[in-house]
Amino acid sequence: MRAVANSGWQLAQHHYLLVGNSANYHTKNRHVQNICVEQGLALNPKNPLLLVLKAKTLFAENNYNETATAYHNAYRNGLRMSEYLFYLLEVNNRIQSWQGILDIVEQFHKRTPPTLKTLFFKARALVMLQQFDEALEVINEALEDFPLPPHSYAPWLYNLRMIIHRTHQNYTAFFEDMQEEINYYNIGDSDYCSTMNMCIEALLEMGDYEECYKYAIYNHEQEQLSSELYPVFQWLCF
Repeated sequence: MRAVANSGWQLAQHHYLLVGNSANYHTKNRHVQNICVEQGLALNPKNPLLLVLKAKTLFAENNYNETATAYHNAYRNGLRMSEYLFYLLEVNNRIQSWQGILDIVEQFHKRTPPTLKTLFFKARALVMLQQFDEALEVINEALEDFPLPPHSYAPWLYNLRMIIHRTHQNYTAFFEDMQEEINYYNIGDSDYCSTMNMCIEALLEMGDYEECYKYAIYNHEQEQLSSELYPVFQWLCF
């Protein structure tokens, strides 16, 4: 192995991968990223990690068919099945293939135990397909059976459950989940204000106009009130 590493080409692949990943995740320099992919794969067209980097490049260019092909080639050349399926989840999420997401999650769960990420994607797909009862079961399982660290899918799961509660006009449960969700955000940040926009819509449906105004004026002052809610805000002021 030392002889292979010292032969040059193996080490060069490693360097291309390091620089390419830095361009992808940190500097966002697509030109450098493309050079690393092209020259790295010229050394070894079957390097699975470089093929993943190629897929990420194509993903950033919204070329989703070629992205899926690159991930498939990476899998055929050694990428782990679990990583392959995770990447396909992201592609199907971007193209809004909800049934595709459900199929991928099913394949994942046949091989490995569910994760908070896979349950989130499954729940979101079910919500988008308006299969609310099934989605609620998945969300409850995720929130009750898994650790919910600060940086996780937990707030998004609470947000999905808020959507279901609002659909069923269960506003008490809606605001209980809202309180859980905003614990993961900093007051006034974009995620926090996005949730406040949801609350404005719910309070409007409830007919609680004074409380609705409080949420609306707050988001307006933060310059985070969604554009479609400005007519509502003006009506509330009137």
